Amino acid sequence: MKAVKFKDLRMQNKLFLAFLSVILVIMMLILYFSMTVSETSIRTQMLDSIQETTRQMGENIDNVIQGVLDVSTQVCSDETICSVLQEAKPETEEAYYRNDRTVKGILDSSFATEFSVESVFICSYNGSIYAAGKNKLSLIENYDFTRTAWFEDMKISGKNTMILSGYDVNSYITTGEAQKLFSVVKRINEPVTGKEIGCMIVDMNSDILGNVLQSVNSNSYQQALIIDNNKKTIYHPDSKYIGTQYREPQVSQLLSMGDGYLEAGGGKGYFVFNTSRVTGWSILCVVENRYIMDSVNRLRLFLAVVAAFCLVLSVYIARNLSRNISEPVSRLQEQMHRVEEGDFDVDIRAESQDEIGRLTHAFDRMVGRTKELIENVYQSGIYQKEAELNALQAQINPHFLYNTLQTIDMMAEEEGVQEISDACQALSKIFRYSINRGREFVRLREEIVHIRNYMLIQQLRFGNKLEVEYDVEKSCEDLFIVKLLIQPLVENAVVHGIENVLGKCKVQIRVYRADGCLFAEVMDNGNGIEECKLEELNECLQKSSEKKMVHEEEYGGGRSIGLENTNARIKLYFGREYGITIESEEGAGTCVRLRLPIKNEQTGGKEDVRSVSSR
Repeated sequence: MKAVKFKDLRMQNKLFLAFLSVILVIMMLILYFSMTVSETSIRTQMLDSIQETTRQMGENIDNVIQGVLDVSTQVCSDETICSVLQEAKPETEEAYYRNDRTVKGILDSSFATEFSVESVFICSYNGSIYAAGKNKLSLIENYDFTRTAWFEDMKISGKNTMILSGYDVNSYITTGEAQKLFSVVKRINEPVTGKEIGCMIVDMNSDILGNVLQSVNSNSYQQALIIDNNKKTIYHPDSKYIGTQYREPQVSQLLSMGDGYLEAGGGKGYFVFNTSRVTGWSILCVVENRYIMDSVNRLRLFLAVVAAFCLVLSVYIARNLSRNISEPVSRLQEQMHRVEEGDFDVDIRAESQDEIGRLTHAFDRMVGRTKELIENVYQSGIYQKEAELNALQAQINPHFLYNTLQTIDMMAEEEGVQEISDACQALSKIFRYSINRGREFVRLREEIVHIRNYMLIQQLRFGNKLEVEYDVEKSCEDLFIVKLLIQPLVENAVVHGIENVLGKCKVQIRVYRADGCLFAEVMDNGNGIEECKLEELNECLQKSSEKKMVHEEEYGGGRSIGLENTNARIKLYFGREYGITIESEEGAGTCVRLRLPIKNEQTGGKEDVRSVSSR
């Protein structure tokens, strides 16, 4: 059996073999790469996650302590407290307790929402001490804060506020058991002069630190603790280590780095740490290596299962990929065959933007343009429409009628019948206006004169039953419009108005400019149009095309250019955005509105809309 060469295979089979090979190679490379680098990748991700958790815990602790610092600042600026501290030492117990009640009330209300605060002490330079809080600890008798180590540190550093890693055990009356506290100390200065008048000591419960670190300490493979910059343990899950020195050999390197993570000696695990911006303390999270390796091993097992699954799916994927790529080519070939047979009604949409998609799109555009050229020969269509328009204006011999009317007019004047003379003159002007074929565009005032002549004849015919009213803006009279656009609307209003109104038929003709367009409205007081019929008429006018001309329309036995024909002429000359709309209310009359572009010369373009004053 003769072997088939690769180049002779069908396109779909070529793609199938190529994709199958590529998928298998890529899958093996990914598997090897994943197995090789998974440990480092997972380790980095987990350590980053733990570091982010450590950072969030630090922010939570900072927020609690910062809230206490903000309240402390407000209390130290309180005028009442500053006034009490500047007084001489009370000579009587009554005076002391009065001040004590005052200060205690301020402290209780200020720290009411700070649940981490155990006790607050306000110390004056005159030896008076005022206390508040839920902790029963009391300062020793004759306590002098100026002799404490932290006060000396504040004097040397020039700081007004310090956060102590513990509390001054020697300054309190002990109850026999150690307290889990740390203190915030703050100088109190007179607001105006800045003179130092006392200090505030705020004792906070260390349990708030444990509560924040609980999410980490609940994991048997992790341990979170807090140390200060002197390596002193501020918080430890095992309380016996609180207050002791943290003796890990790498602790100095951790404190110098500030934030990050570091591998512990001997590969036992990692130190993840974050330094507080408020306290300067470092949250240290000790992570055992087996915690990280558990995740690595789970990933390796998962990759092995995925590799086996991908091996099974590779054939299916390659087959579908080859079919998805070759099918657009097959569809394009089929559509090209249809066009070859003379069927241009094809619509093949490109589903992608690749070479095949662009080729499909180009073919679709080519077929569309060819079809458009075949179905819509533009120039011949224009000539045909112009011929149709001229035919509408030349269906009778106007010159013969015009000359006959002139003869009748002269005979009427000789006989003294003025009404017949007026009618003849008006009708002759109408014919003269209609047969002037050299001008497609006329000034608006000429169209209005033509309408007046038409209405004169109608008023002679119907007498007092017909009334007409004109409202034409002066600025519109010199604008150009297509001849015989408004008169068919007036004729339509007269015919239907006379038919449907028992009393006087009133026709209003209004022309104005608005929104950069010229509007002509013809309103009558007839019976109006039913809502369903009105919607049908407007929809018909909206969808009408300038390609479909209606030469004649019947109105009770007479013949005139209808609304649809006028609408088609407007769209032919100016585009589909212009035309006729009808508004009507049953029993209240009808308004036919004509929307045209503003033309300030016979063959010119539209007037700049910026110069058109809105109505």
